[in-house]
Amino acid sequence: MVKYIKIALKNIRRHKRRTILIVIMITTAVTITIFLEGFLEDMRQGWLKAIIHTQTGHIQIMHKGYLEKELMSPLDMLISYPKEIDKLLEKQKCILARTKRLNFGGMIATSEKTAIFSGIAVDPVNEYEVFCLLDVDKGEKLSTYKENGCVIGIGLAKNLGIEVGDAVTLISNTIEGALNAVDVEIVGIFKSGQPQVDNILLYVTFPTAYNLLNIKENKVSNIILILEDINLAPKFASILRAFIKDKYRWEKIDVHLWADLATLYRKVMDMNKFTTGIIELIMFFLITLGICNTMLMAVFERTKEIGTMTAFGIRRGEIVGLFLCESLIIGIFGGLLGSILGAGITQVIHFIGIPYVPPGTERLVYMRPIVCLDKMVLAFILTIITTIIGGLYPAFWASKIKPAEALRFI
Repeated sequence: MVKYIKIALKNIRRHKRRTILIVIMITTAVTITIFLEGFLEDMRQGWLKAIIHTQTGHIQIMHKGYLEKELMSPLDMLISYPKEIDKLLEKQKCILARTKRLNFGGMIATSEKTAIFSGIAVDPVNEYEVFCLLDVDKGEKLSTYKENGCVIGIGLAKNLGIEVGDAVTLISNTIEGALNAVDVEIVGIFKSGQPQVDNILLYVTFPTAYNLLNIKENKVSNIILILEDINLAPKFASILRAFIKDKYRWEKIDVHLWADLATLYRKVMDMNKFTTGIIELIMFFLITLGICNTMLMAVFERTKEIGTMTAFGIRRGEIVGLFLCESLIIGIFGGLLGSILGAGITQVIHFIGIPYVPPGTERLVYMRPIVCLDKMVLAFILTIITTIIGGLYPAFWASKIKPAEALRFI
């Protein structure tokens, strides 16, 4: 084996231009692969964090069938007695934060204009522990000391022509179906960066919502949990389901993981992975063709040498092994160089950041690709496999050259 490596190294050094060309191809492909995977991982983590801390949490507890009726009749399926669930949740050390929400809708009116709103009643203290990414652009956050306060989306505020400190009226149907109204004060205006959210959403405290909807009991739409680690969510969800099935039989309550709620996220991530996989497949296919072409050129140029080796009794398997050894050495060198270069470029761009405004938002964010060790190892292994595959055909071609045919090149 050592003999083959020495001969292969000599042959590689003897054809420097060809070797450099194929190494550049491999290095470029591996570098691009590592950067693309790092970019995709950054986008995945960033979007996942945003979704969890603005919409879903890690786990949500809600009435069965609530998701299907949330838009049309959110008050028909409320958790009536969440205190029993609270007793269990208080004992769980893996829960970092939890909050309750009550979703409802209606009309918001000023003296001159009216608009449709989607409202969320929250406990301000717990809410901002769970959904910490909600920024207030003007004024202050919702607080318990001002129960009639309201935080409204910037788009909805502009449509109504209202500012912080203005009074508005919220109009909605009560839980019995009657029409009711309450006056609230705008204490803050938030900006999520998503116009479809900013144009319709507002937050109030539970007392305000209970007064508006005529709910006298401690009813909520859902309970949202943030855990120490997202990987704990499936196991803890199973524990919650077993508890609810055993001790909370008077209502049909269900437990949902964040992945069950973030369907758009999963679809987009699957599409991104598919697109990235196609690009990487094309690059490694080109590497295979490049190595195959390079090694075939080497076979044609070394026909005399191969014929002489055969005449001296070198077996076909040894010739195949020699050419595959050359391909393997080139692949290892190009893979290592590409891994180092790809990780270095990715790390530099991670520190610098690429400014970017996501579609449908107005917020400037910085893309910071992440060096993924598992993707680096995978890219390196794929490079080795690709170079071996690319060298197979030329190697077998070389092994079939007969001494008599080689005499024509002398």
